[in-house]
Amino acid sequence: MSDVLDQIATLHALRRQVEVTDRDAAVQILAVVNSMRGFTNAAAVAEEDAAEYDELLDLREFIQTEIDAAINEIIVGALEEASYKHLLPAARFELIEALSPHVTDEPVYDNCDVEELLAHECKKAAFEYIEDAIADVLGEPDARSGSSWSTYWRIGARQVRLSDHDRPRYYGRPADLEIAIGDEYPSSHLFLAVPCSLEQAQQFADAVIEEIKSLQEEIEEADSEDIEDEEEDEVE
Repeated sequence: MSDVLDQIATLHALRRQVEVTDRDAAVQILAVVNSMRGFTNAAAVAEEDAAEYDELLDLREFIQTEIDAAINEIIVGALEEASYKHLLPAARFELIEALSPHVTDEPVYDNCDVEELLAHECKKAAFEYIEDAIADVLGEPDARSGSSWSTYWRIGARQVRLSDHDRPRYYGRPADLEIAIGDEYPSSHLFLAVPCSLEQAQQFADAVIEEIKSLQEEIEEADSEDIEDEEEDEVE
């Protein structure tokens, strides 16, 4: 992550330089930006682009937009690499929190909205963080949806559901414990709004575990009462 932040810091420094530099130095800065973006013949491309601007002020504005685009491309690349490497949720939270302040308004390839991408990655990290916390208590999920993120655990005859959307009516009644990530829905018992910080996800995970333990205790008490009733029936 430090390499990514160093690249972004370099681009911010170049932005400050281009605001006060002359034309020749501005073209050199553009060449450096092009090189950082992976352009072949970065210097030649910079010369060609600069030739389209007669006024130095216009050239400076163009270079600043190119710097903004470069920053967003670096952010998208870092998020894609984190996904490819399957970083743990906590590490992804740290990456997202470090990158978020640097997002610019310039579009990147495929018109990707970087803020929306960051929000999606935060939601995904939060979901996986809570899923891992539940698995520490209940074990691996008993079922996963084939078409969404919805994940299910069973505690006896009771069900715990972790999802980002309400359960469709044709699947039956809601789970005994509905945990919502991202969007609150009518049947949810616990809800975590995103984007969120790692600390907020940790606090929410603690609340989820408390509810699960309460549900386990409730089931144990009910089972104990059933056993007592059976014993009384046998005595009678």
